[in-house]
Amino acid sequence: MICAIMMSTSTPPTHGLVACSALSRSALVALCALAACGAPTIPAVGPTPPSATAPTGVERLLERSGIESIVSDRARAFTRQVALFAGDLTDTELERLVPAVQQAFAAEALRADVVAFIESEVPDEATVAEVLRFEEAGANARVRQIVDAHEPTLSLPEYARSLLTSPPAQQRVDIVVEWAETQGAGDFFVLIDEALRQAAYEVWGVLRRDTPRFTPASGPELQARLADSFNASVVTFLHAYETVPDSLLSAATAEYATEAGQWYVDAYTLGVAQAVRAAGQRAAAELARAPSS
Repeated sequence: MICAIMMSTSTPPTHGLVACSALSRSALVALCALAACGAPTIPAVGPTPPSATAPTGVERLLERSGIESIVSDRARAFTRQVALFAGDLTDTELERLVPAVQQAFAAEALRADVVAFIESEVPDEATVAEVLRFEEAGANARVRQIVDAHEPTLSLPEYARSLLTSPPAQQRVDIVVEWAETQGAGDFFVLIDEALRQAAYEVWGVLRRDTPRFTPASGPELQARLADSFNASVVTFLHAYETVPDSLLSAATAEYATEAGQWYVDAYTLGVAQAVRAAGQRAAAELARAPSS
């Protein structure tokens, strides 16, 4: 899975915020502005730190899912988020916050939490083996090879602007939208953003007792964020998969549309969100143990 982005909640998944038939070339023109303003990026698949033992099936899957780019340097970004929420953290508060967050959001700890969550959700070894098969030797493996070898001539913002005058064929748009829906594209980023906001409020609340309570996004606001994120993700995929043939991308989509593929999409997304929440709880607990003098 080149970019595992799927949100699963207690309510039915919000697939099809923009259905294949609804995303016309004229609608695509409006989407390019979203991408230019900050569309989600596809995590690069980098090397995984060596392990003393043979990796488990889940660990092998994560090696191909760009997990390192998601968990790396998360501490710095989270510290900035808490500081932005608070608005006026003192030097003393920052001196307490930074080390607590660095320890809690260490990449190794986040990755271990993701692995533990996904492994706790494994229905059977055959399911993991099936996802490994198409990640290591199936259509998804071939897609990843093409994407890794491709060096776009345009940046994402430049590509998005080019869609205003040269949008792709409707058939190509439909194929990419189907892939994005199978991946739950866009939903992942909204869910992780909500997890980060919740964690930031929890840490902020330890620093200052008068912190407002976290209120999760809901209703029209949530639906608008999900739609915007999905639409921007479609443009991102159009750019990143520019050289992937239609037939191959359709074959990769079919692999992830299976029961095993959808299990992994769900488990991966929930695993990352849970890891973020757990890291926030660790940081809050550390701050509570070492109150300001």
